Amino acid sequence: MRQLTVLFVGVVVLLTGCKHPFSLQNLLGTYSGSLIEKNGNESIEVLLHADVQKGDSLNDPGVAILNEKEETLFRIALVSAGRSVRFTDLRPGGIDPLNVDLPSHKQFLKEGKACSTATDSHFQLCITDQGFSVQNSEGNSHYFSFILLHSNEQSKPAYENPVRLTFDEAMARAKGLSFSSQIELHHVMEARYTALAAHQHLTPQISMASVLSMVTAQGASSIITSIGDLAPFLFPSRWIQAKESDQSYESEKYTYKVVRLDAANQVDGLAQLYWRDVKNQSLYAMTLEQANQIRAEIKVREDLGQIAAGSTENMDSIINFLDQNRLAGRQMLSEDLSAISQSLGYVNPTAVLALDEDAANREIDAGIGHAKDVSFEQMKMSVVQRSPELDQIHHLISAAMLQKEELRYDWLDPAGDPKLGLGLALKSQVSVSRERVAELQEVATQTQSILEQKLYNATVEYNQAIRLERKSTDGLSIQNRRLARVRQSLRMGMKTDPFGLVQIFQDMLAARLARETAVAQFRVARAKISRLLQEGLYAGVGDAATESKETSVK
Repeated sequence: MRQLTVLFVGVVVLLTGCKHPFSLQNLLGTYSGSLIEKNGNESIEVLLHADVQKGDSLNDPGVAILNEKEETLFRIALVSAGRSVRFTDLRPGGIDPLNVDLPSHKQFLKEGKACSTATDSHFQLCITDQGFSVQNSEGNSHYFSFILLHSNEQSKPAYENPVRLTFDEAMARAKGLSFSSQIELHHVMEARYTALAAHQHLTPQISMASVLSMVTAQGASSIITSIGDLAPFLFPSRWIQAKESDQSYESEKYTYKVVRLDAANQVDGLAQLYWRDVKNQSLYAMTLEQANQIRAEIKVREDLGQIAAGSTENMDSIINFLDQNRLAGRQMLSEDLSAISQSLGYVNPTAVLALDEDAANREIDAGIGHAKDVSFEQMKMSVVQRSPELDQIHHLISAAMLQKEELRYDWLDPAGDPKLGLGLALKSQVSVSRERVAELQEVATQTQSILEQKLYNATVEYNQAIRLERKSTDGLSIQNRRLARVRQSLRMGMKTDPFGLVQIFQDMLAARLARETAVAQFRVARAKISRLLQEGLYAGVGDAATESKETSVK
């Protein structure tokens, strides 16, 4: 609970006022975000929002953080001349108010990001120009991340300062700050407010038409018009519309989950390819060093007249070839980092200076030699059962079925669509809704087929990568033995085939690159399978089904 408390403290750095160096006028506005928490095998995601106006006090009660039911869960305020924040947990059983110091202003100015680590070293708060993010992990049993985005309505996006990221930082950013994740979060909030409005429309309201009807009192038609505004809860179609908007909202939340999973998986794949290219650069350097050593030995024999004049030119050709490929590889690294920057939601194409490899990926490399094939048949049912894509479509089907039911009662509503009155056209309109339901059911079937196809391809790639890695490792051993024999012949003054030596270096480089390609394929396929199963790095992206049980717009 204490770590969760520290998490919300960071909100105030962006949400409250004018005394702290981070406090800029353009921070006034609305904030939307979510808390994702995993305990054991269970995960939950709660949507949060806040609205900061110029009149908000910088002292208690401070700024309110609300959930979907508009309940204030937390309050935060600046204290001690803006150098720290006070966090208050208003939930039943919540902890006492807590004061926490703010991170360094200098770090924010230098890098466009300021991170502070709490007493618990597992917790980190990072402030950026777009909002802030928090991560906390206590092993595999407890994990949460928190992201809140600021809608400042700037005329143009900020151009970020270049940063160096860890893999965990990149994955966390991809889940919440990628362009697709940010856009979809707004879609979720739009659906949320639409559903909230649909329920609020069940309560009495006043319109100019109802006012004029009551003033003129022109008989039964005036009364009927007024009832539509003053007693909307009397009409079954209004209740059905509210339920329909609930289903649309639930569907949008699953879409948000899908977008975040896919954004993280895209960055995961790009990171593996970037690290492959980084390793390839070191392989070119290693092979180039060996080639220069051999060239030096050949040059000595050539100068002594032990081998034909011009023999070093054969080695010069392979050295030139290696240099060309190394230069091309550097350009590829720049393109890799640019693609990662864009996938992480940076406007600046050079925002990511480097992406540090983590220990988990190095463990994958160490374990690939002992890896076993995975079975598509054993995993496909789990993928289908856990699929947020299918959950999304099922809610859309429920919304379409409610829409069909609504047609039976819409004619009773004075504000209903006049085309849906009792008549011959009503039957055709019902048929349209029935076809819509059938269409969505076919979409669900197609989606399941696509998911199974993705899983099948990933398992094939995974199993194939294991075999390719073993073959390329064997091939590299062969080339090392060939090169060792050539070097031994040179040292003994024996005749050496210069053309064969060039071929050895080409074959050696090919074997080294093939192994790194196999490892990268293994990593990427493993990431695809984990994304489909929502395991490992993809297990903490939240469970919209769990969230829907905890919160409601009603």
